[in-house]
Amino acid sequence: MNITEHTSRGWHLITGLSPVVYKAVVGATFDILLKRSTEEVLSKPPLAREDILHIKQAFTILVSFTLEVAKVDAAVGSIRSMLEEYGASATVIDVYVSAYEKNLDELRRHLLTSGFSFPQVVGVDWRLDYYLKSNSVEAINKPMYIISLKTEKMDSRRLGAADTSDVQFSCSIEELQDLVDRLKDATKQAERITRETK
Repeated sequence: MNITEHTSRGWHLITGLSPVVYKAVVGATFDILLKRSTEEVLSKPPLAREDILHIKQAFTILVSFTLEVAKVDAAVGSIRSMLEEYGASATVIDVYVSAYEKNLDELRRHLLTSGFSFPQVVGVDWRLDYYLKSNSVEAINKPMYIISLKTEKMDSRRLGAADTSDVQFSCSIEELQDLVDRLKDATKQAERITRETK
């Protein structure tokens, strides 16, 4: 998970809110994320009597934390551990976890439909065909590879389900070797960047 330092330190601000205000901010956070209401709810009772700056800061921290844990589908136990580490009380944790569990499926569906991702390659099939001749040329004597990439993309309509499809293409030995070389180069670049960022 990629919880920022600002978010983790911000839980000290959240734990300073009264229980009624905290519960209202948590409820408003999930309502806004799921588009059941707008940010105007942050300036309505019981939040209207509070300092709007503190409410907005708490809301920002809750949004950041919620989206990150929902994105990775974090287990409730790990969320509890993180919040305990951030100094949240048992009551604060219980209120958040209860709202998280109640809204998780809808939130994950919303994240799947609002994001963009390419299909992932999950398998490869290939075969070698040898062309002896064609209608227009007497003798070709050329091998051709038929490559089938099995891809998988998360289905936004069904939580946890994936749509699979095949991407097929044919290529000569030279074209296949060029593809392999380019993939090796891409792998080396990704490894280099990963090492540099650590």
